[in-house]
Order: sequence, then structure tokens, then C-alpha cells
Amino acid sequence: MPRLRQFSAFCRPLLTPVHLAIELAHELAEYLIRRYPTTFHVVERYDRESLSKANGDKLDEYCDWGWDGQLPIKAIHVAPLDATHTLPLHVNDGERAPERALKVAASL
Repeated sequence: MPRLRQFSAFCRPLLTPVHLAIELAHELAEYLIRRYPTTFHVVERYDRESLSKANGDKLDEYCDWGWDGQLPIKAIHVAPLDATHTLPLHVNDGERAPERALKVAASL
């Protein structure tokens, strides 16, 4: 019987649930700003310097969280609620980053 190879969505090592929580928030934010551009707006994106501090020399770890070659979203604004949400970049991005990411995803 052939062995099955496991791949994640972006052909990198499989992520843990805490990593996936943060990635979910980023993917949802990217989708919403394109699907509902009058409701959701990007306030700020991470810059390359933030990415290099977060992950040493491995910029590609978080760079693919932005769509169309853009960097990941740092803050998203929901116009009808006049609320701005900051998305954590990685598991160690402040206290309880995975939980904060899920709260942002739920509120979006």
C-alpha cells in the first residue's frame, strides 16, 4: 500500500492548531477586504522589518499570509461598527496571540 504524503496548504511543515488559528484570521481578513471592500478596509500591513524580527531570516513563513504578493494584514477596520482589529502575526506576538486571533476572526 502506498504511503500518503502530508502537505499543508502552502507546502510547508504542517502547522499546529495555534498556528492555524492565526492563519485563519489572516485568510478571513484578506477575503473580506476583497469581497466587501466598502465594509472592510486594511488599516495597516506588516512591513518586511517586522517579518524578519518575527522569524529571523525566514521571511517566507509569514509572507504568504498576504494575498497577491502583498504582506500580511496588521490591522483591519470594520466600517459599520467603526471597529479596528489588530491581527497577531505569530504565536508569540503578544499575550495569548492565538486566542486573540480567534476573537478577531469571530468578530469579523
